[in-house]
Amino acid sequence: MKKKRMKLLWKFMVSYIVVLLLPLTVILFYYYPYSTSIVKQKEMDWNEHVTEQVANSMDIFMKSVYTLPASIVDNREIKFSLIGADDYQRLVVTNEMKKYNSLDALFYNTFLYVKKNGYLFSRTGFSYELKEFMNPKSGFVYADWSPEQFARDLDRLDSIQVRPTEDVTIVGEGRVKMITILLPLPLGNSREGSVLFMIKHDTLARLMKSVSNAYTGDFIILDQNDNPIFTLSERDDLRSAGFKQFMSRLQSGKSGVYSYDGTSYIASQTVSQQNGWKYVSINPLKQALQQTKETQRNTFVLVGIILLIEIMVISVSIRKNYNPIKALVHLSKSVFGGVEEKRGNELDIIHSALRNLSDENYKLDESVKRSVPKVRDTLLSELLSGQYASLEQFAQEANAYGLRFGYPKCSVAVLASEGDAEAILSELKRREPSIASGIDGYFIKGIHHEDIVFVSTHRPDVSLECALRELKEEIASRVGTKLCIGIGNEADGPEGFHVSYMNALRAVEHLRIKNDTSIVSFDSLTERRNESVPYPSEAIHSLELFILTNDVPEVRRTVAHLIEFLRQDRTPPFMIRAVYWNLSHILAGSLHRLKHQEGIERLSATTFQDRFSVGEMTALLKESTELLCGLMTNATASAKAATLDDVLHYIEENEYAPTFSLQTVAERYGMSVSNFSHYFKKTAGQNFKEYVDGRRIQKSKQLLIQTRLPLEQVAGQTGYANTSSFIRAFKKSVGVTPGQFREINR
Repeated sequence: MKKKRMKLLWKFMVSYIVVLLLPLTVILFYYYPYSTSIVKQKEMDWNEHVTEQVANSMDIFMKSVYTLPASIVDNREIKFSLIGADDYQRLVVTNEMKKYNSLDALFYNTFLYVKKNGYLFSRTGFSYELKEFMNPKSGFVYADWSPEQFARDLDRLDSIQVRPTEDVTIVGEGRVKMITILLPLPLGNSREGSVLFMIKHDTLARLMKSVSNAYTGDFIILDQNDNPIFTLSERDDLRSAGFKQFMSRLQSGKSGVYSYDGTSYIASQTVSQQNGWKYVSINPLKQALQQTKETQRNTFVLVGIILLIEIMVISVSIRKNYNPIKALVHLSKSVFGGVEEKRGNELDIIHSALRNLSDENYKLDESVKRSVPKVRDTLLSELLSGQYASLEQFAQEANAYGLRFGYPKCSVAVLASEGDAEAILSELKRREPSIASGIDGYFIKGIHHEDIVFVSTHRPDVSLECALRELKEEIASRVGTKLCIGIGNEADGPEGFHVSYMNALRAVEHLRIKNDTSIVSFDSLTERRNESVPYPSEAIHSLELFILTNDVPEVRRTVAHLIEFLRQDRTPPFMIRAVYWNLSHILAGSLHRLKHQEGIERLSATTFQDRFSVGEMTALLKESTELLCGLMTNATASAKAATLDDVLHYIEENEYAPTFSLQTVAERYGMSVSNFSHYFKKTAGQNFKEYVDGRRIQKSKQLLIQTRLPLEQVAGQTGYANTSSFIRAFKKSVGVTPGQFREINR
């Protein structure tokens, strides 16, 4: 019996050991290597996915780099031929560049360089002379880019130029890592200027880290010529021969394991179809698999311990009849009943890793969903700017973002409000699907903070004006804000969106300047203004003369006539502003002459306000006119008007000064040059220049006869800028040169 028991014991022992070793053998010799391969492949796939996401995000942001120069060239307000020495044109360019301040947040700043006058205009509203752009006190100082080389690069620029990450010292910010992109303006063979983009290194780093917070590798961006532009970890071996050889072995669109400098890396490369840039991510293989290797080592130790324990347990349990079953139950409870994940087997660890991967994927999906509205608005803005030749071309990109235009007529409307524009925009977007039957339309932010743009297509028989009127009433009752709405003209294709948008802006500007909260279409405005409105230049010139001659009744009558002109419905907004600006300038100059600083400040504070209604303009003009008329009435006769004796006395005191001119005298008495010239000829009986030249020639005759001063000093003492102009004026008046005159009268 004992022998049988021994045989049975060994039989059970061998069977238990075989059953135990079989799964352990599978785990040790098959599962561990296979799990490493799986994790490695997952890391490679994730590396490739992250690289593609970064490349796609960069392509979306970089698209504005290539479209902005053409948009600037197409901007009708920017006239390169007039920028030269015209301060007003520079102001126009500065204001126009502000409109591009709504570009995406990738760019730190954008500059328009105009070669003709050597100015750089930023989208933040500043302008720099070329020589002051790299001034340490006011501009940007590049560590490796001298001002002279900067100027030469801008003048010779004929294609895109990208400067990799470098140190730039900025006033108020200190030293910043910056990437600089330069593009010439697309004006054929003419080099009128260029556009300069600045991108902070930290901005790109945040963009790439936002794709995956768990990513620990390095991102590298190369241009189309394999020149390094950006590296996330700021490594300094990008230009070494070994690294270039390493980069040449990478395959586009496919992850792989590559060796560099004795280290294996998981590397992925994606080439942009837009500009040929290469986006590369590299992650050390050892670091990527570190957690898996540690788990394997710990598991080997744990398996050895388990194997030893199992042998001991099997040996004892077989000898103890019931003890083996009891021991197995106890072992099952102790091992599998609520063990923490980190102490489980490798399956638990893989399950945990997959769960974490799923969580990260969910976060990535949420991030992409949050970016959809921004991309949608960008696509609609590009449609407004005329970048799409057909709705089919637009649909290829827009369908993925829920944009659909299914009707033949294209129209744009602009809605303006003084209320909470964000709340109104949210409410309008909520109502997009239910605006009206036969209309497909979407709301986006306009150029101005309070403007909302409605881009739509509709059937020919559907009235967009009626639909927007109903929507306007609903918004007024829901939000409590009244809107003024301007509707552009209808177009038969997407190329007409831009014109319709500009006309909608004109229509809403008409309402805004009239302080009207109704709805109007551009076509109805065109019907009202079927004839041109002449500029009241004669009335403005007359007002200057009436102020100079102290004619208070005529001043009041002329201002009242001009105010009535401003109130006319057919007067266009641009002419209203021009007339108001001229009247403000005349009244401010007169108040300055009468030394009333408070009235000048009130006029000056409103001159360049964009949101100033006709009612506010006329009220301020009436107030300033009454103030001026009161000052003119209360002043003494000598202070009321400039008499001829005053003018002649002022000329006698200043006529020999080098800076003396018709303009200085006109400014002295608060008149324009043309009006003062007319006034002087009318009161003095001769032309201003003839009068002054006659007195200067008479003075020079005395000096030539009574002194031996050289001609240079005679010319200087009689008010001439140089000897040549003095000789020409003297000969024209006397008939001989100054030297001949001195010889004759010696």
